[in-house]
Amino acid sequence: MTEVEIPAAGSFRFDGRVALITGAGRNVGAAIARELHLGGANVAVTDANAGWAEETARALDPTGETVMAIELDVREVGHFEAARDAVIAKWGKLDIVVRAADKLIEQGRITINGKLPELGTKVAEGDVVAVDGKPVGAKVGEEELGERVYLALHKPVGIVCTTDRRERDNIVDFIGHSERIFPIGRLDKPSEGLILPTNDRDIVNQILRARNHHEKE
Repeated sequence: MTEVEIPAAGSFRFDGRVALITGAGRNVGAAIARELHLGGANVAVTDANAGWAEETARALDPTGETVMAIELDVREVGHFEAARDAVIAKWGKLDIVVRAADKLIEQGRITINGKLPELGTKVAEGDVVAVDGKPVGAKVGEEELGERVYLALHKPVGIVCTTDRRERDNIVDFIGHSERIFPIGRLDKPSEGLILPTNDRDIVNQILRARNHHEKE
């Protein structure tokens, strides 16, 4: 397990790696979680505010297969160890730990209202936070999605409708798209038929949320 230096957005891949980010429910931490996830990592989104962590994790992967949300207050004894154990229980390892803002602040890559902050600087409501000059929204999911990808795939027998790349026959590697995509719904491994993969997390969320009462077939 290592502390990682976060590269410029999109410049490296993290396929097969597992990351834990503290303070990832909002602002800089959420942006780091997004970049690691887009780079292929499974991501544990932790925050002292459990609701923020859950919201950010759901925005990254509505299926919950490549993310998990954990309530973690770094000031509380034992919280980090419990979070670490939960990550290892889910994914079998933990490769990367990021203390969300500290690394980027030390590298001079964060500005708040156009100025370089000091370690420990709090972000107030209305402040404009930017990483590498790019404004970070109040939460993941508010940023403009680039080109939306909607695919129609006839899934063959033997392919698994999972985004977990530990599964050798996962649908993500089978499709091989450059965007990180998620299947809407699932078909069993022995089944074949139409499946709709997309990178539009909002529509996946809307369809998969139980409160929308969509019938399963």
